[in-house]
Amino acid sequence: MKIVIILSILLTFSQAEVIELKPIEVTASSLSDAKEESLIPPNEEVETVVVIQETVPGFENPVVNGLMGDKVLLTVDGIKFSNSLFRSGPNQYYSWIPKEFTTKAELNSNLSGITSSALGGAINRELGIDESVVGVSADFTDHKEYIKYKDKKVSFGLLNDNRQNVTTPKGTIEHSAYNQHGAYFEHKDEELGQTKLVFTQSNDVDRTDKFEKGEYYVYDLQQYFLLSHKYYIPDTDLVILPSFQQFKEKIDRNSPTNKDTDSTNNMFGIQLLGYYEPSWTDDGYFSYGVVNNFEDIEYESGLVTNNYNYNTLSLYTTYHTSYKKLDYDLKYKYSVMTARGGGLDRTLDNHSVGIDSKYRLGYRHSIFAGANLNYKFPTITNLAEARDDSVTEIANPNLKQERAYTLTLGYNFEYFTTSIFHKKLYDMIIREETNIPDGSGAFKWKYQNTDEGYINGVNVKYDRKFSNGFGVFLFAEYLDGKTDYDYISKLVPFHTKSKVSYKPFYAELLYAPSVSDNKMAEKDKQDIRIKDHNYGYRIINIGYERTFKKVHDIGIQLDNVLDETGRVYGSSVDFGERGLYFTYQYHY
Repeated sequence: MKIVIILSILLTFSQAEVIELKPIEVTASSLSDAKEESLIPPNEEVETVVVIQETVPGFENPVVNGLMGDKVLLTVDGIKFSNSLFRSGPNQYYSWIPKEFTTKAELNSNLSGITSSALGGAINRELGIDESVVGVSADFTDHKEYIKYKDKKVSFGLLNDNRQNVTTPKGTIEHSAYNQHGAYFEHKDEELGQTKLVFTQSNDVDRTDKFEKGEYYVYDLQQYFLLSHKYYIPDTDLVILPSFQQFKEKIDRNSPTNKDTDSTNNMFGIQLLGYYEPSWTDDGYFSYGVVNNFEDIEYESGLVTNNYNYNTLSLYTTYHTSYKKLDYDLKYKYSVMTARGGGLDRTLDNHSVGIDSKYRLGYRHSIFAGANLNYKFPTITNLAEARDDSVTEIANPNLKQERAYTLTLGYNFEYFTTSIFHKKLYDMIIREETNIPDGSGAFKWKYQNTDEGYINGVNVKYDRKFSNGFGVFLFAEYLDGKTDYDYISKLVPFHTKSKVSYKPFYAELLYAPSVSDNKMAEKDKQDIRIKDHNYGYRIINIGYERTFKKVHDIGIQLDNVLDETGRVYGSSVDFGERGLYFTYQYHY
């Protein structure tokens, strides 16, 4: 048994963390490898970086192709994590699945077939305990304890994460503390299949969204539970995957206009996944699936309780094949959703199509391209919740489905990748201010469909490690487009991360300039979280890492060397001050 004990000593001038930019390294398999690895093979042909923006401490919001929130499909092990209870803003609940309980994250456009929630793209997080763990491992930092165990059949993890109120040069920010407790269990059996269980809970978590107005939200409870079982049907190329997820939340609102809320969403899902190689082709094969997700939602606001039922049935298939130097995927999806309860009685359906391709120019370089059409059903917030209980919003039960056409073109040469995309948007759901008073001196908002809009983007990535120990990593992305939509406008138009290392030393830079007023939506110009704080960030970190006698690991890192403050556009938390970290690990 290998035991790893990690001791961390923190010497810092502030308790604040640099949390606004936390990229996930996204890895992807080639089409040929995918056929062996999964019945839903990933078809993203390049490595990229997904920016995780934390709008408040402990709440993560992925940004993909310039879109976020319910415009980006979130899945765990291919199981739909996005659900109709979440509001149409940033999907901060992504943090309910801790990084400690996942082994990797990947972009996977094929997964958009299991639901309609992928206008921006789809991110899949693979549940599991770190593959490097064999036996018992324990990690301890200034605010986190994590114990894990793993063998050939069983994996287990316990997590306790407690963070204090954030401190900035202006003082301590009240209502910014965050805590999370969680457990993970996994059992593998060659005959019975694979069972996974996740449980996380947080309580007394304060929101900083409106702390500058003297208003704040206290999450008395945030609780998530997942139970899934993957079973490979003998003598077939079929997999059946039933799952159950429960999302619970209790919010105490210190606000004159918003009521306390108590919500529970029980989401049942079952997937039948298949793989088929037709006799008429040597290289081509189909992956297909039939997925049904049923959501039972109870939403209580003040003295009003509403129940809603959402059922989404999706059928999809992808044909993977190659012709000489060209590899390509042809995708088709059909989805139908019914919404019932709280005055709702609606049925929505859509068809989506797409093609992704890669052409090998030579042994080391290639070009890739894609064209996709996707839909997004209106959410419960857009359709019903605001109509029934909100004093600040008016819902519109006649909203149309949002649509997005996306064109992508890119080039890859060994360690270098660059790509551009154009996304055309139709019938996007926005909020428009009305002349109806909300009782607190302001006016109510109403949901509407817009005519059209667009987002353009370009990014580059270079990642290489040399034999002499020198390494370079660079990622930069620029976004531009029409910004009248809620939560599309709250993006950093340009952001970059770079890291240079020469063992045992390294230095990294996180940078984004401020957002000019002419890039803001009118609503954002009045947003108190953005006003007078829209100055971007420039963070430099340096560090030293070395291993002695294969058993001692020593690390030293100085964060925010220039001691600068900053804030991500749309966030409510400033960067902290300079911090010095020491880490020691002992293996035996």
